[in-house]
Amino acid sequence: ADFDGVKTLKKGTVVKMDGDGNVTVASAADGNGIVFNTIKLDDYDEDTDPYVNVAVLVHGFVRADRLVGADRLKANDLIHVVNK
Repeated sequence: ADFDGVKTLKKGTVVKMDGDGNVTVASAADGNGIVFNTIKLDDYDEDTDPYVNVAVLVHGFVRADRLVGADRLKANDLIHVVNK
């Protein structure tokens, strides 16, 4: 939850995206993407909005200090984590 008590998926969160494009929060070191924009999950209703669209970075450069769960990002050649 953010500072207003709203459930959010924060930009910079390391996520795991499967072959069908389904995104879940990464666990251990299996993350292969980074959420690009903050999503307020309370704005969606599970009955009418079974899926939420999220922009995910799968290729590029990102600063380590801007990530939530950087240790969950799987080492790969597509996302390069750099220091400041």
